[in-house]
Amino acid sequence: MKITRYMGAFAVIAMLAACSTDDELGANTAANEVKIAATVGGNSIFTRSNPVGTEAEQQSFNENDAISVTTEGKTVVYTKNKTGQWANANDYQLWTGNAQTFEAFYPGNSTNSISEGHIEADQSDITKIAQSDYMTCTENVTKIPDTRQLTLNFERQTARIIVKVSAFGNEFETRIPTLSAVEVYSKLKVPAGESDSYVGIQACKKDNVFYALVSPGTANSTEKFLKLTVTYNDGVGNPTQTKELYVTGIPALEKAESYTYDVRIGKDNAIIGSVSVADWGTGDAITGGDASILTPELIIKQALAAGKTDITLNLAKDFNDFSKIRNAIRNAAPNDEGTIELTIIGVETIPEEAFKRMSQLKSVKMPDVKEIKKYAFSECQYLTVVEEIGRAHV
Repeated sequence: MKITRYMGAFAVIAMLAACSTDDELGANTAANEVKIAATVGGNSIFTRSNPVGTEAEQQSFNENDAISVTTEGKTVVYTKNKTGQWANANDYQLWTGNAQTFEAFYPGNSTNSISEGHIEADQSDITKIAQSDYMTCTENVTKIPDTRQLTLNFERQTARIIVKVSAFGNEFETRIPTLSAVEVYSKLKVPAGESDSYVGIQACKKDNVFYALVSPGTANSTEKFLKLTVTYNDGVGNPTQTKELYVTGIPALEKAESYTYDVRIGKDNAIIGSVSVADWGTGDAITGGDASILTPELIIKQALAAGKTDITLNLAKDFNDFSKIRNAIRNAAPNDEGTIELTIIGVETIPEEAFKRMSQLKSVKMPDVKEIKKYAFSECQYLTVVEEIGRAHV
């Protein structure tokens, strides 16, 4: 009987010890849970879902966004919950007490890894472009923080392309053009290999500005860079025709940089007027708005204001209001003598007295002109060269 009582006592003690051990283990596990905080590029902002948003919009991380975090062979995907915390309902990372290396990437899906990201060819809306905002982070931790919080400083691995129309050529004066779609050509891996193909990425349109996230890389002068779809509308906004124009030559692009391209669109071509490059991290908004029609007067005014005297005008073949050109030159450069080298493309007839008494002209080239009427260049005392259809008059 005594033996039985002792055995029962030992069983109770063993059971209590086991419960105590389980409780301590649970307490230790909870105490050593890794708490996640995330930033981008050292800023206190993790801008997953608003690569095209305003600064205020980019300062928020959307609910249900996911990052993948790996340490010591274990991977946990954390999701942003309603309370703003990064969590996984079934698992979490632990501090081990040893030096630990944490590797993380966003978006935390099966198509990405710490070494390779994938870009979507369809980035036509906010949700879709966000899935291409590939970022990575590696943090080496030698001591467990008192707060048990791991701060992941993500770095963007893509480049952002912004396309704006600064002006349409004056040949569109009788129509109403709009830039209705943009494709940006890029490889779809980050980093991309030499054998990877270029694919047209459908850009996201917001406030008449187009955005795309692309794979960084070296320049390629022979590949298409932009495909611009121009829609012509009638006076009440109904589309009447579309046309596709291409810009060839992919520039060198670096990760975490944002490139803004101001494009000037003519009837048969598109030209990049200017390029600006900035660190991509502040989330500053790009102002949109409809592009203006680039009239001959505006071209001349802008060129001379910038100190440029070599001026090219793309005109409709039946253009005949040369008084606008004369007045624009005289207003912008009233005292110049023999300084302006003018090229006129498209127009076929130069009317009478078109450039009479234009002392500012040094040379005029007219590759498409078929007829020059009398006195078109009379009293242009500093004009030395007139070229038309391969013939030069000196």
